[in-house]
Amino acid sequence: MEYISTGKIIKEFRERRKLSQLQLCEGLCEPPSLCKIETGKQNPNKKLLDALAAKLQIPIALNVPVTRIEFERAQIEREIVRHISMGDYNIYSLLEQYDAVHSNMDRLEKQFYLFASSVYESFVKNDFLSALKGFMESIQITFSSYKIGMDISGHLFIPIEITLLNNIAICLNRLERQDEAVELQKQLLSCLEHIGLETEEYARKFPMISYNLSTWLGMAGCLEESLSVAEKGIECCLNYERYSNYSRLLYNKGYTLMLLKRISEGKEFIKKSLVQMISFEDKKYFKKAKEDIIESFGISFWNEISTIHLP
Repeated sequence: MEYISTGKIIKEFRERRKLSQLQLCEGLCEPPSLCKIETGKQNPNKKLLDALAAKLQIPIALNVPVTRIEFERAQIEREIVRHISMGDYNIYSLLEQYDAVHSNMDRLEKQFYLFASSVYESFVKNDFLSALKGFMESIQITFSSYKIGMDISGHLFIPIEITLLNNIAICLNRLERQDEAVELQKQLLSCLEHIGLETEEYARKFPMISYNLSTWLGMAGCLEESLSVAEKGIECCLNYERYSNYSRLLYNKGYTLMLLKRISEGKEFIKKSLVQMISFEDKKYFKKAKEDIIESFGISFWNEISTIHLP
């Protein structure tokens, strides 16, 4: 039985995608290091391997031996990501642990540390200007030419860059730079559609970005566009079974239909969204939805649709 090395797989996919070594390793490593990896003379660390595989859209998991330090940081990183995904942004002690594992971080570890620190700045300290600076510093580690407002369509993305750009857009929106935030989210959705949503990381991010964009477009009065974006997000949730933003996208669709005077459709989607919020125990958003509905459509409308109650 013939086995193929990790380096050969990387080289094969790079050549298949007609990329030079310089194009592939931009922001990740130096060309001589990539050459050694491809020829089997050097093993990349796990974070670098994952980043190279993401850029090349390699459809199988690649593995390399990991050091004790890499393993410990990876465990803490997983815990930080779990907290963030659950909306728990009190991650300061975990950030201290991540930093204390070893005195040196490689560029991808530093990128993650800056990202997580900026999440803490934005959602715990509500300092969106400092957070924006941190997110920008983080993304420029691997995407050195990035500037707000630039065309990002030709860039070869790694997953954390999508997350960083989404958070940059959130900061821009909170800093009342809505036009820049909306334009960035539109570009992100277009890039994800171009990359393809078969990759789990991207299929998970598409509904999140769709939700943000549909919300902001709705607030700007772009109702038809908001509806279209929400429907794309819902379709992705159903096709790829990624439900973390499903109830909120259903709500955006229902709310927008109501504003477009498509009342019966709007009612049905709002009802569906409330059911999903209860199913996923999204009590915080359920309460927000209730307040929005009563404010926008009146208490009688709420009483009509609310056969659902919080536990």
